[in-house]
Amino acid sequence: SKREASAKSIIELHQQQEKTEKNMQDLKSIIEDNIKNIKNIKDGKQYVEFLENKKKIDSLSSEKSKIKNEIGLQFVKISRPLNKYVYVSALDKPQKKLLAGLIDNPYDVLTETNKNDIAQILESVRKGIESGSVSVKDVSKSISQIDETLPKLDNFIKQIITYDKSKNDIEVKLSNFDDEQLRLEESNLARSQRDKLDAESKIKLLDSEITKTVESIPRHIKSIESILNQISAVQYKIKQS
Repeated sequence: SKREASAKSIIELHQQQEKTEKNMQDLKSIIEDNIKNIKNIKDGKQYVEFLENKKKIDSLSSEKSKIKNEIGLQFVKISRPLNKYVYVSALDKPQKKLLAGLIDNPYDVLTETNKNDIAQILESVRKGIESGSVSVKDVSKSISQIDETLPKLDNFIKQIITYDKSKNDIEVKLSNFDDEQLRLEESNLARSQRDKLDAESKIKLLDSEITKTVESIPRHIKSIESILNQISAVQYKIKQS
């Protein structure tokens, strides 16, 4: 009968609800453990040092930008004669590549290894300006700017080497902290919190279904009474237990 089916449904819904509530309690314990583990990691000396070194890396990024801008501003002054020299020079392939680097991004090619070749290229550009093979609007100004650039090469390279060493030293220190465990705990926490929210929603839904099913039982009884009374002269009243 509908009444029995409803009663069976209520029992099944209650069982599902109990199972979900048990699951939610387990999730609460897991979440507490995740939070505790994350706190333990973040309270550790290694993590504190890791954060400090990350700040240092961030501040080094601005230091790199400062050096790069300083170098860029200097080489912009001689970019016109460098570009002209591309078309009149008889450089070999590596030197042509180096010249292209000086034009496009001097920071990346300014190294101790390249220093002599860079100086040689600038000297050749200077001679080209003097001889007229490298055409510029203001000869004396272009020569003056190359003469200004040449003695700065050592300082530029020194700044880059110092920056690279500082960055490498900090990166070594950063590698001392393995953040994989922290990321795993944070990922597990996020997943458990989502699962807990799903469980809470499911419990509310089961509550609603149980209430609807319980409320439907008297309606089923009324419907049966009405049918019986229509087909019989006797007035039936079904007892509810």
